[in-house]
Amino acid sequence: MIKNKRISIIVFSIILITILVAFNFYEIEKSNVLLTVFNKYSCETVQGNISTVSKLKSSLLTYDDMKKEIEKVLLELDIKNKVQVEKNENDMKLSYVVTRTGDDSETIIKIESKKDENNKIEETYLIINTILYNKIDGLGIVQTLLDKVHKELGLDYNMNITVVGRYEGDMEKNKKIQFADKVFKSIKARKIDSFETDNIYSLYGYTSYIKDFIIQEKNKVNVNLAMRYNSYEDKTYLYIATPIITTEY
Repeated sequence: MIKNKRISIIVFSIILITILVAFNFYEIEKSNVLLTVFNKYSCETVQGNISTVSKLKSSLLTYDDMKKEIEKVLLELDIKNKVQVEKNENDMKLSYVVTRTGDDSETIIKIESKKDENNKIEETYLIINTILYNKIDGLGIVQTLLDKVHKELGLDYNMNITVVGRYEGDMEKNKKIQFADKVFKSIKARKIDSFETDNIYSLYGYTSYIKDFIIQEKNKVNVNLAMRYNSYEDKTYLYIATPIITTEY
């Protein structure tokens, strides 16, 4: 009887460990999916970007109130000094921005209060934007940290992750399409939509590897790839994001 109990405990422990490992892997998969593409296709890394947007208040805040909220975020992020502060104001919007610049990263924390033209809707948002330059292996750590920060602050949020790389020279249109299809196939993404110009090819899709998604024209979308040729540098830039690319390209 004791032997059977020991066996049951061992089996349960193995199952529990397996579940925990799978859960942790799934939680960081969002950033890892994008990084896997760069590692697989030998792309020169330019930068990685993680941005979050959350509704802070259903009202307008003063600069003093914004400063207090910013200080809470800085505390959670363990940022204590060397920050730049910028304040902006117009008839419709008031913002308080703190920027921390490091050797290979930059963190921008912004609180923005705005109202509509009829002064009927007043809202305040918290935007956190972290940029990693050159070395982007830390994206998973940043993602976990931002998840924790918003949880501690009790805020729901939307997260966007974008990684940028580049290749030497130009790619013909057909090669861009083939490359994008190959990337989508490697992450088992289903193509939803695409558009192109003379220098840009962009593809939208959905993959079950990433749990979060947005809805575009009744379709689930959680991955976006774009390729753009820069004639001045003679380089082709690669952008991969979840759910969509929000940076200029």
